[in-house]
Amino acid sequence: MEDITTKNEIERTNNSRSPERANVMNTQYINAKETETPVRRMRTIKGLADHYHEQDPLTAISEHFIRQIVREGKVSVTYAGTKALIAINDMDEILANPARAEAHDFQHGQIRRIE
Repeated sequence: MEDITTKNEIERTNNSRSPERANVMNTQYINAKETETPVRRMRTIKGLADHYHEQDPLTAISEHFIRQIVREGKVSVTYAGTKALIAINDMDEILANPARAEAHDFQHGQIRRIE
């Protein structure tokens, strides 16, 4: 009996256009926002280079440097068609911790043995 009453109250609240309904809807929206995962800030190679140049106009980070890092597999990349999208946080981490980037032992241009 309690479940039916609760359902009826919820339906009545959802069907009305009262301030109470607005409060319920806002609370639901806020709770949903808190549980969502944050959106990753992704940039193209040019956009990422522009991002670093906006922060520091004299930076030595160029599009060529970022392309090298992508080609060497030091940063994770998501492709949208032919455009490489890189998360700003991943690139910041690689720039802050160069040892992590060197941890991968890639040999480009050679066939590697599968074990």
